[in-house]
Amino acid sequence: MKTKEEDKKKISMPIFIIGLLSIMLILAILAFFLAIINMQHHLTQANLTIAQEHSQILNLTHSLAQANATAQALRSNLSQAQATITQQKAQITNLISILNLNESQVIFNKPISIGPSRL
Repeated sequence: MKTKEEDKKKISMPIFIIGLLSIMLILAILAFFLAIINMQHHLTQANLTIAQEHSQILNLTHSLAQANATAQALRSNLSQAQATITQQKAQITNLISILNLNESQVIFNKPISIGPSRL
């Protein structure tokens, strides 16, 4: 009788160990899958952050393009203003020349005659 009980103990011990190992293996697999799910969550958050940063970069690029267009328009306006100023300076110079010529004509408006000198 003792041998049957001993045999049962001998057989039940490896079954117990196999059961514990099976539970540990299941827990290890579960932990592995939880780690994968956690990683996927972090990757999803990282992708969301990347998408937001990409959107901001696009907005900044658009703003920069608008600023460049504005700067070009301002440079064009400045060139036009400089050309206008140059034209106005030339007109002022011409008017001054005309005024000086008119002044000379006023001075010599009377006929000049050279007569005998009075001593």
